[in-house]
Amino acid sequence: MMDEARRRLDEAREVLVHLGMPKARQNTRSALCLLALLNLTPDKTWEMAENPLLGITPVMDWAATHYGVAINPTPARRSGAKPCTGSWMREWFCTIRTILSAP
Repeated sequence: MMDEARRRLDEAREVLVHLGMPKARQNTRSALCLLALLNLTPDKTWEMAENPLLGITPVMDWAATHYGVAINPTPARRSGAKPCTGSWMREWFCTIRTILSAP
């Protein structure tokens, strides 16, 4: 993974912490979902954040295209990972829209 991509993922994880997301949601998968919902590719700054309408499959495609990371929508149970579910994605849409519309 490129340095810019790694740096952007680290920054996104920090944002998740500051948003008060539970520890289980402060991971790479959640960071990628956040970045996708803001359309923040590694070459963009946070000031360039957008508010695109993306569903679960487009978010997974976006992560693979821009960060080279495949998101498995149903991780193995033994990994302890939680899937990026539709309800969680809907939460993100509401949260991100609120943040982007704040003055």
